[in-house]
Amino acid sequence: MERSPLNGDHKKGYFFIFLTGVFFAFEVIGFKYIFKTYHLSPEIAAFYGVSIAFLILCPYFLVSKSRRDKIRITINNDGKVLLIGTILNSIGILMYYFGLRISDLGPSALLIKMTVLYNVLFGVFLLDEKLRITEVIGILLAISGIIVISTLHGQIEVS
Repeated sequence: MERSPLNGDHKKGYFFIFLTGVFFAFEVIGFKYIFKTYHLSPEIAAFYGVSIAFLILCPYFLVSKSRRDKIRITINNDGKVLLIGTILNSIGILMYYFGLRISDLGPSALLIKMTVLYNVLFGVFLLDEKLRITEVIGILLAISGIIVISTLHGQIEVS
C-alpha cells in the first residue's frame, strides 16, 4: 500500500512538533539561567523558564499579519487541542522537575529524552498510520542512543 502525500494536517502536525521543540529548548535555557542565577526551587524556575520562552517566541508570531491570522485560524480550529496540550505539557514539566527531586538524574533524563519517541508512537496509534522500516530503525537507533548517553555517568571527556 502506497502512502499518501502529506496533506495540510500532517504538515501542521509536524510544524507543531517543531514549535514544541523550539519552545522547550528556550524553556530549558531560561530554566537553567533562572535556577543558577536566583537559586529558586525547580518548580518556580520552570515557571520562569516557560515564561521566558513564551516572551522570546511571541514576537515572531505577532509581528506579521499573516502569522497572526494563522494563529487565529489555528486557535479557532484546534483551540481545544492546543489548550489540552498546553495544560498537559505544563503538568508534565512540573512532574519532571518534581521527579528530579525524588529520583536520580539518569532515569529522569532517560524518561524525558524518550518523550519525543512516546509522542511519535502515540501519534501513529491515534492517526492509525503504519511505520516504514526506516522509521522503525530510526526509532530503535534513537532509543539505543538515549540509553547509552543516559548510562555514561560523565565518562565522555571533551577536549
